[in-house]
Amino acid sequence: MLETRSSQEPSAVLKDFVLGGFPECHISLTKGCQCTAFHPDGSGFDYAFSGTVTNDGGGTVFNVTVTDQGNAYSCGTLNAGQSKNFPADCTGPANTFSATTFPTTNQASATATTDPSGGTTLSATTNPVTCSAQNPLGACTPSPQLTVDKICVTALQLLGTNVVVRVDYTGQVHNGGNVNINSVQVTEDDNADGSLDRTFSVGTLTPSGTAGADKCYTNNAATCPALIPVPAFNQPPVAGTASYFPSTGTPVDPGRVQFSDTVRATGTDAFGRLVASHPLGSGVTAHCLICPFGACPTAP
Repeated sequence: MLETRSSQEPSAVLKDFVLGGFPECHISLTKGCQCTAFHPDGSGFDYAFSGTVTNDGGGTVFNVTVTDQGNAYSCGTLNAGQSKNFPADCTGPANTFSATTFPTTNQASATATTDPSGGTTLSATTNPVTCSAQNPLGACTPSPQLTVDKICVTALQLLGTNVVVRVDYTGQVHNGGNVNINSVQVTEDDNADGSLDRTFSVGTLTPSGTAGADKCYTNNAATCPALIPVPAFNQPPVAGTASYFPSTGTPVDPGRVQFSDTVRATGTDAFGRLVASHPLGSGVTAHCLICPFGACPTAP
């Protein structure tokens, strides 16, 4: 409460006279943010932000500026009780930024002056805000999907002084997800007996629908070589395929023998999570036949 003298004379006494209150200048600031996308190569996440600056004091403030993620937004003049949304009602760059993590936490700040040419500078800062919302839903959730397939044929080959069965095979590994899968490997289990007999290094598969989403694991190319359905006796394997000599077979009536082998694919997505086409100990099993007279029906 302010008081004043009723006279300037030294003998004057204080008079109970309350002066009118001066208007207090004040601004406040709020903000929100959302994750809008992730980088398929794992390099980061994209975000968008917005907020509101408010003159919640008693007088007009000038030169209102909001700063968020290094971006400055000029919001002009705010009358008492007036608010402006940034960036919609202000002038400045795009309201986006990138970060290496999801979610991420940050703050925004604002300044204003009590006079168009200066005066007192006012300031406001938000509390730390965590950008955990995803817009659209799932926009920042990488979803890798690794699948593998296999085809095979049987051939007869002269090995030393013996005629033996050879199984030739090939196949592709696929990324059906939305994020890179790195260090992709396909393991081969000859005879489908639970052993690990060969490993094919494929490298990186890019997201589904891109040129690098599918690879042939026996030649590390985009497409696989065509197998010869009925190879001639002692004919070498087609270039770019793989082969093994089976040590066991399964009888299939009438008079046929079936040879089986299994492949499984593994990798790590761009954000460091392990990915597998099948649980450990399982995979895609191909079955190949040898039949009387050298011709097999389409089904075992």
